Amino acid sequence: MCEVCGKVMKNKASLARHSFIHTGQKPFACHLCELRFNRRDNLQHHLTRLHPEGAKHRQKHRPAPTWLCSACGRPSAADHASKRTKSSIRG
Repeated sequence: MCEVCGKVMKNKASLARHSFIHTGQKPFACHLCELRFNRRDNLQHHLTRLHPEGAKHRQKHRPAPTWLCSACGRPSAADHASKRTKSSIRG
C-alpha cells in the first residue's frame, strides 16, 4: 500500500512504479531529446509518436520474439497469452 495516498498495489514492482508519481522522479530518459518520463511505457509512446525512426532503431537491439501467440498467432516474447489479451481478441 502506498504510504502517501493509500492506494493498494498488487505487487512491489507496481508500488515502486507508482511511487514516481509522488517523488517526481523521471528515471526513463529519451535518448533523442531532453525529455524524461516517470514510466517506461510513457517513454515508449513518446518514441513511437515523436521519434519513430529512433524507436525503430531501439527495436533492432531487442531479441526477436520466439513464440507465436496461441490466441492470435502474432509473434510474442512468451509462449502464452494473458487472460486480458485472449478476452480482447475473442471479443
